[in-house]
Amino acid sequence: AARRGVVAQCLDADQIERDIARCTWHLLSGTQRQRRRKMALVTGRQQRMESLLKRKQRRLGNLINLVLVQSYDCAAADEDERLRYYQGYHDVSCIFLNVLGGSSIAAGAPGNELGAGLSTRTSTSMNSNSSSIDQAARTASAMGLDLPSSVLLQVSRCHFRDFMRSNFAS
Repeated sequence: AARRGVVAQCLDADQIERDIARCTWHLLSGTQRQRRRKMALVTGRQQRMESLLKRKQRRLGNLINLVLVQSYDCAAADEDERLRYYQGYHDVSCIFLNVLGGSSIAAGAPGNELGAGLSTRTSTSMNSNSSSIDQAARTASAMGLDLPSSVLLQVSRCHFRDFMRSNFAS
């Protein structure tokens, strides 16, 4: 089942969702973290800060899912070569999002229809469906995630590949 606000779902979408739900530190700037602590007693302002945090979490989830879905294209012949999510990858991804595209959260905000209807569930039949990968790339571009997703994908393939394998035996 497609999740609200998620434009592509990789094989590890459930674990990604759980990890980014706990992720707050890297998503907020130092000033935003201070404001969040001060606003803990002021309900209206706290709700706005929580809404900002949820949008940033959704954007981070979209980045991670898009990168992993795009990685399936290169591994279409060998399912064991697909990149898989690992604990802590959301922290690494958050840095790329903040540095290369974290300021534009409007594209991932609720009510923005850029990604409407583009949610796909990736399964083992993904290697026969490259249109989903192309669709994920178009969605990344429409959401302003094309630069962080392409850089994170390249870094993941080159430097994190061993940690992102589905089978560590090989």
